Amino acid sequence: MKLLVVITTINPKQKMYKQSLKKLKSSITKAQQMYDKDEIKLLEYVDKKKNGIARIQNEIWSTCKLYDTIFIHDDMLVDKSWLSEYLYWIWIRKLEGGIFGTKLHFPNGLIQHFGGEIKYDGDAFHPDRGVIDVGQHSKPKEVGFVSYAGHYVKREVIDKIGGIDKKFIPYGYEDADHCMRAKRAGFKIWCLPTSAIHYESFTVSKVFDLKKLLDRNREYFMKKHKLTKYTKMKLPIWI
Repeated sequence: MKLLVVITTINPKQKMYKQSLKKLKSSITKAQQMYDKDEIKLLEYVDKKKNGIARIQNEIWSTCKLYDTIFIHDDMLVDKSWLSEYLYWIWIRKLEGGIFGTKLHFPNGLIQHFGGEIKYDGDAFHPDRGVIDVGQHSKPKEVGFVSYAGHYVKREVIDKIGGIDKKFIPYGYEDADHCMRAKRAGFKIWCLPTSAIHYESFTVSKVFDLKKLLDRNREYFMKKHKLTKYTKMKLPIWI
């Protein structure tokens, strides 16, 4: 098992990135002590051209073909046990799946994401978003998609379905589309109870017009998967 942990930023001098990197390195060190240290590598990726995380993922996947991957944003904070607990479910418990997500909290501690589904009208549904975490998501859960922030993707998924659809680049619905394609190819999608803090869109909002991108990509997503707001189907759309 070989794992490449990638942390991305557009500004390595940014205070948030330095804090995120420090915490991530501590988490990697602990995981290396529990597992074979040669199996876990860290890559710091400075996005000088501001291409966005989706394009970076495709670049990494096309060049690092022997590794499973985890991608960390520079607006995420993980604790020392985050990676070792994350890998426990995948490497030790051998949870059957191709893509795994981490539980995300807002900085105030409320739940931001624990998996999601796409509704027939193209809107994303995130159960318990904005709700106090009282342990209701303490076990792995099979979901429709996971947020691509701190996500683990097995190499076999990329080998079978490829990377991010370029039409979703730089941001918006790329995670839902990629997970849907993986699920249809026979891979399970899981969200794991290991949690991280995510300052949602802290960096990307400084570079891109998020509303414009989301509206554009939502329309493309619906056309690609032949959805309309009048489509009659049970939720989630891929079950």
